[in-house]
Amino acid sequence: LMLLGITIPALAGIYVADHLARPHREDAPQRAVRPAAFISWAVGITVASLTSAGSFSLTHVPAIDAIASSFLLHFTIVTLLARRAARKPESQS
Repeated sequence: LMLLGITIPALAGIYVADHLARPHREDAPQRAVRPAAFISWAVGITVASLTSAGSFSLTHVPAIDAIASSFLLHFTIVTLLARRAARKPESQS
């Protein structure tokens, strides 16, 4: 149960960050697999595992640590990639 309590909340952080950071349009093509989400999930699980083991402490609740760390990382990655993609067509002209 401890493993589920660490891995599943990290997914919630990724879903929320993805919704807030990406402009969702109905006609825009969506990639089926997003490496940034897997990286964020792994970091969220790692942070929560370390906090539950007592290595360090963020909020004293490993599930919240998993949500917060995966949210922050995924939001940052998606925002940076979106900015990079927005600048790319301008530099090619």
